[in-house]
This record gives sequence, structure tokens and C-alpha cells, in this order.
Amino acid sequence: MREINGYEHIVKSGDLNEVNLNLTTVWAFPHEEKSILLYQGSYIVTEDDGSDIELLAIAVEDEQRPKSIDYYADVITRRMDLKKGGLYSLLETELLDERFYTPNQFEQIEFTPILEKKIKSSPTKI
Repeated sequence: MREINGYEHIVKSGDLNEVNLNLTTVWAFPHEEKSILLYQGSYIVTEDDGSDIELLAIAVEDEQRPKSIDYYADVITRRMDLKKGGLYSLLETELLDERFYTPNQFEQIEFTPILEKKIKSSPTKI
């Protein structure tokens, strides 16, 4: 019998829950023609210190192009991989919609032959 990592269990059992957010605050900077929107959500926990929350993933997506829970389960599964999870966690664009960044904000990861070989040998594809 193989011991299952707790996070793997959450992802494989489909026990991921989306927290609905509500717009609560707007900070306007008219001289910059920009604003910051703050959203808040809540989730019922059974422990007063929140220790029953095993995993928290934060993503920014365009409401016109929402991603499914299955998409996020795949992202989390790759990032929890003990051997290659660190490499997958460098792919910030998986959790940040392209509308909210410009290509110059993040340096592109250069896929050297060694890195490409390591990722391709993974059972989980990018």
C-alpha cells in the first residue's frame, strides 16, 4: 500500500473548493488613470486557527476566460511533484491571466536542453 501525500489526496479526491469573492474596496488614482480593486471572500473552517485548511492556491483570472477547477487541480498536482515541483512553480503564468501582465514584466524561462529533458521525462506534462 502506497502512502498518499495529503495534498495529492485533496487534488485526486476532487476536494478543491473555489471561494467566491466580492468586490469590497476601490482605490482610485485618477491622476494615474488607474485603480486597485480589492476582493474578499470567506470559507467556513472547523478549527479556530484554520489548521483544517491543508492547501491554499491563489490565482488571478479574467472573468471572461475562467479556468476550471480541473485546470487548477492539474497545476497543483504538477507543483506538488517532489522532484520537479520547484520547476513547475516557476511557471507563474499558470496562475496569472495574460491580461494582467505584460511579457516584459516576467522574464521568460529559458528552456535549456537539460531543463527541457527533465520536464519531458516527467509523467505530468506542462
